[in-house]
Amino acid sequence: MDDDGAGQVRRAEQIQLTRTMDAVGRLAGGIAHDFNNILTAVNGYAELALAGLAEEDPTREDIVEIRRAGERAALLTRRLLALGRRQVLTPSEIAPDTFLADLAEHLEEAVGDAVTVVLELGARDSQVFVDPDQLNEAILNVAAQAREAMPDGGRLTISTAVVDAPQDTRSDPALPRGRWLRVALADTGRGMDAETRSHVFEPFFATEPKSKGAGLALAMAWGIVTQSGGHLTLASEPGRGSTFRLYLPIVEPAPLAEPAPLAESAPADPSTGS
Repeated sequence: MDDDGAGQVRRAEQIQLTRTMDAVGRLAGGIAHDFNNILTAVNGYAELALAGLAEEDPTREDIVEIRRAGERAALLTRRLLALGRRQVLTPSEIAPDTFLADLAEHLEEAVGDAVTVVLELGARDSQVFVDPDQLNEAILNVAAQAREAMPDGGRLTISTAVVDAPQDTRSDPALPRGRWLRVALADTGRGMDAETRSHVFEPFFATEPKSKGAGLALAMAWGIVTQSGGHLTLASEPGRGSTFRLYLPIVEPAPLAEPAPLAESAPADPSTGS
């Protein structure tokens, strides 16, 4: 298939994936919102019950287990809210190259000793406006997926660059026009076929046989990046690894204010002798 044909296929896949994830995200976010309201009451009454029980009360441990289950359920609803793009974000301006350099140690822990992490940082002084904790979670979730794809070890290359769409359409044809920070995570794993690619961001979909990572990781990453005004794409072929690309809008520097013109002195009045 030529480059134009491959680009059209990627564009169609990306459009279909975006539509699917929008629908799934709305459903998940709506359910999570309502369920979270119920959990607030359950956890609140559990706390009140514990406060009214003596330490030696035999029913205390049962109430503690209810509270623990409620906390686990609350964590799940927060993840579903992330998928549905309904969580509360606290964004700030960050330098992505510095951010990733600081994250390197956690990335190495996320992929394990058998996978080598390589950073190729080329965004220099660029800034993005994003919730750093959520971006941290999105990148670590994608890195965990790369680990699943390389059970016998391999290499995860994380690179940054500033790109201008539509000039970058060769790699991501569906990328909207604009100036973007691109964070690419490329692994040397097994890669994915078209059927797997079409489901990869769906909740609880396992990309690997007997995967331990089947859950909300990639779905959450998609939700976080999308809610931050960005895009998350995937390029993968069987036997050729996978590359996830996170696109976030660049924060353009404010234009320098032009200096105000100097006020001209009024001509002297001859009648005053000055």
